[in-house]
Amino acid sequence: MSLEATESAERADASTVDTPLAPITAARRIDAMDILRGFALIGILLMNIEWFNRPIAELPRFDHALTGFDHAASFLVMLLVQGKFYKLFSLLFGMGFAIMLSRAQERGQPFTAVFLRRMLALWLIGVAHLVFFWGGDILHDYAVGGLLLLGWVGLWNRGRMKRFNNPDSIRRFALWYMSVPFIAMTVAGIGYGTLHDSAYFQSRFEERQEILANGETQLAEAKADGIDLAADEEDDAKDESAADGDDAAKDEAADELDPESAEARAKRIEEGSEERAKGLARRDKRITEETAALGHGSYAEATVFRAGHLGGDLAQSVFFSFLMLLPIFVLGYWMVISGRIRHPEQHRGFYRTLMYAGIGIGLPMSLASALILINPAVNEVQQVGGTAMALFQFAQFVLAAGYLGLIVTMVMSPFWRRLLDWLSPLGRMALTNYLTHTLILTTLFYGYGFEQFGQIPRGPQVLIVAAIIAFQWLFSTLWLKVFRFGPMEWLWRCFTYWKWQPLRRQAA
Repeated sequence: MSLEATESAERADASTVDTPLAPITAARRIDAMDILRGFALIGILLMNIEWFNRPIAELPRFDHALTGFDHAASFLVMLLVQGKFYKLFSLLFGMGFAIMLSRAQERGQPFTAVFLRRMLALWLIGVAHLVFFWGGDILHDYAVGGLLLLGWVGLWNRGRMKRFNNPDSIRRFALWYMSVPFIAMTVAGIGYGTLHDSAYFQSRFEERQEILANGETQLAEAKADGIDLAADEEDDAKDESAADGDDAAKDEAADELDPESAEARAKRIEEGSEERAKGLARRDKRITEETAALGHGSYAEATVFRAGHLGGDLAQSVFFSFLMLLPIFVLGYWMVISGRIRHPEQHRGFYRTLMYAGIGIGLPMSLASALILINPAVNEVQQVGGTAMALFQFAQFVLAAGYLGLIVTMVMSPFWRRLLDWLSPLGRMALTNYLTHTLILTTLFYGYGFEQFGQIPRGPQVLIVAAIIAFQWLFSTLWLKVFRFGPMEWLWRCFTYWKWQPLRRQAA
């Protein structure tokens, strides 16, 4: 595929092109992508349903109170689903961008304005979803990441960067981009482990246990005395300022006081215990407020609560999109321009390698880290918890790659393709189905619905997911027999191309 500059495509005279840029027809869709979207949609629902039933303020803590079937369901979702499927969906987003860009370039059609409208529409849908329906929305993050991807492609089409604008360079860049956080953590871990011996870790472990115990005791005593340790925004700002001063004081004290002396140790425990108690109080307050607003409040109260967190959510969106989504988008872009997803039959070895290596390495890695993370001991040993989380996050990328290789390899087999075809209608209406998840689950769990917030255990939630997917498969299948797009997909395309798109299928 040609990699001409986006700007060149925009300078082309659109009036000389017979066929305007428009939504891709069913005949030209890449079937594997629809099946992958349907597969990813199921994983996202398995993950998200828990956070319709629990306060998002508890993310991403494992619920250690679970037993039996509920524990098994939660652990399996953590092992096989958590963090893997939004990465798969992100990869598909990058593929969709590349397909739109390539079609615009092939036709000499403007692209930037069209894509900007597309991302603006997605951002507006996401923000509306975030405020009026559910605080866990990711669509606004995808919109921000899409704009970053557009800027990245434009940059790589300029000046000296053009020499890197080829599939091999783009693949290497994407993989390097994704690996930077893990390389940094590895280097830091090597240094930390080299410079600290077992005696140091034993001492810090004992201190940590005392801090945790003392902090919980202080919180319990404060509650008994009617003292609210949870800081408001003004107190948080003061705490940050005080923390800066405390750090400076500690640096000065280090010159005069032996860090391992009894006095220094006692001071660390005292300060750590106070901060632990305040942290627990702030967390408990957030959880209590969220439970009251969502689990028992009216729709207006829930909306006010969500709107109150909009500023922080939007600020985090930029960092999340830049650090997590953009490199995956770029890799998805590469999969199209390299022909990997357009002509998978020409790259069977590539997908088999992803399947065997991704699952063969990613699953044991995910299992090992998940077993550590569900152990309450990680709360007492920060180094263990941090290391396990880093390993778990790396395993998410590897296992997601394994899922990609597995599904595409199966799609290339006529037998398995027939078994997977049912996922295609779900994938073709992914946006509609994603938003429908929210309508169903907020009605079930929230106070202005059936008020089941926190009442349905993790095991039965999996059964609810199965029922929702069955309903959506039936609805999507019947809808697409009559209409070209899902309802939200249609509205999104109308905004994107700035004209009403035909919705009904033409009679044969």
